Amino acid sequence: MSSILNSLFDEKFDPATVKLPKVGQNGQSNIKGIYLIGEIAGKPLLKNAINMGYDVIEKLYPGLLDKQEKEIFDVLIVGAGAAGISASLRAKQRGLNYITIEQGKVANLITTFTKGKVLFVEPVEEEVKGDLWLEECTKEEILERWNKFITDEQLNIKTKERVEDIQKSSGIFDVITDKGNYKAKIVILAIGKAGNPRKINCSGEDLDKVVNVLADPDEFNDKDIMIYGAGDVAAEAAIALCDKNRTTITCVDESFTFPRKRNIDAMEAKIKENKLKVNFATKVKEIREDSVVIEKDGKELVEKNNAFFTMIGADLPLKFFKKIGITLEGEWTMKRFIFAVLVFAFVFCIYSYKKYPAILPFSLIPAETFFSWFAPFGEGKDSIFQYRDTTFWYSFTYTALMVIFGIKSYNRWGNGFKSRHQKVRFISLILCQVILFFLIPEFLFKFLIHMGNSYQYWHAYTLLQPWPLIFYFIFNQPHLFYLIWGGIMTIILVPLTARWHGKRFCTWLCGCGGLAETVGDRWRHLAPKGRKSQAWEFMNWIVLGWAFLALILFFVLPSIGIQVVNSYSKIVDFWLIAVLPVAAYPIFGGKIWCRYWCPLAKYIQIFSKWYGKLKITSNDKCITCGECSRYCQVGIDVMSFAKNQQEFSNNNTSCIHCGICITVCPMDVLKFGEQESGKLKTKS
Repeated sequence: MSSILNSLFDEKFDPATVKLPKVGQNGQSNIKGIYLIGEIAGKPLLKNAINMGYDVIEKLYPGLLDKQEKEIFDVLIVGAGAAGISASLRAKQRGLNYITIEQGKVANLITTFTKGKVLFVEPVEEEVKGDLWLEECTKEEILERWNKFITDEQLNIKTKERVEDIQKSSGIFDVITDKGNYKAKIVILAIGKAGNPRKINCSGEDLDKVVNVLADPDEFNDKDIMIYGAGDVAAEAAIALCDKNRTTITCVDESFTFPRKRNIDAMEAKIKENKLKVNFATKVKEIREDSVVIEKDGKELVEKNNAFFTMIGADLPLKFFKKIGITLEGEWTMKRFIFAVLVFAFVFCIYSYKKYPAILPFSLIPAETFFSWFAPFGEGKDSIFQYRDTTFWYSFTYTALMVIFGIKSYNRWGNGFKSRHQKVRFISLILCQVILFFLIPEFLFKFLIHMGNSYQYWHAYTLLQPWPLIFYFIFNQPHLFYLIWGGIMTIILVPLTARWHGKRFCTWLCGCGGLAETVGDRWRHLAPKGRKSQAWEFMNWIVLGWAFLALILFFVLPSIGIQVVNSYSKIVDFWLIAVLPVAAYPIFGGKIWCRYWCPLAKYIQIFSKWYGKLKITSNDKCITCGECSRYCQVGIDVMSFAKNQQEFSNNNTSCIHCGICITVCPMDVLKFGEQESGKLKTKS
């Protein structure tokens, strides 16, 4: 029990929970006139950064050329990495009055890479926009070429100057640095995601021997070196240094959790050769000129030391963002709180009017009467809306929203990423909703009722929705055909399809999942991430057990069973499937119902975990950009699998096989695959 509680309320650092600033599709932040480009805007890779820098100037320059003033810069760019240099070049070419400010050196992040590191040009299919040179090369070559280019082009870039504040007054930004003030119409932040190196917060941390980058391992020989950290940067530094030095890795973690598998394997090999020492579950208490004081197992130890590397990562400049008013993804503001309340009230009223119309004041006006006021909606004999009730108008609205936002999602993921898989998936969701969940039940079946046939129109919803998702077809006026068909789907078809397609039902066919994938798509990046959020996924076991308990009691002890059925209907069918998850779209993304409460999703996952073949595999090209994890609607830390070339499936995750992680990966790391005869077969 204690381990369960610990996982539910785990507060340890989790890289899957890192959030970026809130950015619009054109790169604009929540502050009009401040734009974010490159990695800080969720666009990793040098090529993407260069293109984004080029694009943002192309969009802005027409409006800036009209009213140019010498004392006010048209554009002020913060950061001189790939994105910042590209934006600077394009601003000059477009005749804008611009300036670029960099707190360190030009391409500061690249300068911190290890000597001789090769930089790749990805994505391969994308063209480089503008005239900034980019080809596969070493870090030294790109730095030499870029610095020469900046000199030759006489770009207005000021280095070793830190921006401390940005204030806006009367539509003009006042940018305050440690060396002066600048006024600008537009500010572009191209500061990268690395931010500021994290601090240990111990005495001696400011000594000259304490650094956070390893530029050239050859500078160290026969030294007593300690590396504080347990990520990939620390691991690669340890591997590079341990052959010629007495090297120790010290970290607060109890095991190697964050590095890539190849780095873990390399370190473990060095440990076996007695070339590398590791102190797990250890804190650094003090750094001295010739030693380090550490705390392990409640005891303080002193270790000899000549060089100390602090490699515990870097934080986003959160204080800076807060100071200038930049909002992070998922950050609670008064505006967001009010919006959440209004969305909840709207969803509650809409679904209440459909499910329990008598509880709302405006239900005093019947839906048929309300819509009869508007032509061509009439109650006449020949009107196609003649037999419509609140359920019809709810279904009509539901379907219309799915079509409208389904087209938007189709364009975003299908056209935007040139993904055939996503195009077919969204077409499937839209057609299933329109035909199977609207036209057939609301027109064909209601027409048959009017013709005197003993059809219950709502039974048509069970043609594609298996029990226990469609819960009531067993308990409310059961029809033999639908009981048989429902049994075939639940007992035979679901287990069979789970073998080859896992939980694709949730993202290809299901109406509930379809609304989340379309209407909820714009908020998919807000899905709860990390170990703690994953621990709460146990709840759909409870709902699934509740559904089976209701079924058994209904037939064994009807008097008790009907009460359990009614309680399930009121809590699950009303609150958990309709009101709460839909109202939560703008807060927690679209898959709260599917992930935490849907009994059918858990039922499918049982079979998929047991003998399912569908998996997602990865190659060795992961750059740990985090885009795959960021857009996963069920909160899987996809990057942790990708960087270690580990497959994941319903055997170890709640993956719904939507394929968005595959679509957004800039390095084509991820693929769908299936296990056959002990060999992994991949397929795009």
